[in-house]
Amino acid sequence: MTKKYAELPPDRVDDLKRAGLKIYQNPALFCFAIDSVLLAWFTKTAPNDRVVDLGTGNGVVPLLLYGRNREIGKIYGIEIQEKLYQLAVKSVALNNLEEKIEIILGDLKDAPAILGKGFDVVTANPPYRKKGEGRLNPVPEVAVARHELLTTLEDVVATAAKLLKPRGSFYLVHLPERLPEIFTHFTRYKLNPEVLLPVQPKPGENVNLVLIKAVKGSRRKLEFLAPLWVYEKDGQYSEQVRRIFEGEE
Repeated sequence: MTKKYAELPPDRVDDLKRAGLKIYQNPALFCFAIDSVLLAWFTKTAPNDRVVDLGTGNGVVPLLLYGRNREIGKIYGIEIQEKLYQLAVKSVALNNLEEKIEIILGDLKDAPAILGKGFDVVTANPPYRKKGEGRLNPVPEVAVARHELLTTLEDVVATAAKLLKPRGSFYLVHLPERLPEIFTHFTRYKLNPEVLLPVQPKPGENVNLVLIKAVKGSRRKLEFLAPLWVYEKDGQYSEQVRRIFEGEE
């Protein structure tokens, strides 16, 4: 079991390298990974858009979305794990963004009841693995983030569909092997996949992540983009990923 919070190492502050934003993290509990950074980069928002991030963790996606579009409307992040919620709240306060970003402690399935409907954009970086699949991390906070212990892929898609206005956009990062299931849920909840970006660790290697944009009520054909790779063959970040990390793209 995780140590009691009082016994954990102190939270650290990391630079998000965008618009001067910083974030609280705790390596013993949770640190964001490249998938969250790519999700925020892939997500397109307009001025005054209202946004919900499902399973926000320490709030990295809302912060990066604001950093990319400071004319964005209100951003809500909902997180069920109390310690991660606390990290997110501290991060929002650290950046003086309480008027722009609100973090809610709760189950993402309750987001429509808490926040209502009619949102322009919903984002999600949900647990990738089904319950009972693979090794469970001994740290509960990490286990919940990686495995579907408290929510399922269908829960996430159904909630996004309820939150969105007609023609609202849902941005999701997930594993390529779960694409058939993702598309099945999209069809059931009337979300049409419009853009799919495969992500490779290195050029020529198998895709290990997919970024998907789905639009509520759309009939547009799917645009399948050329792969983005994270590393060059020499192990250095690719130029595009470096630019994303450095806030240049």
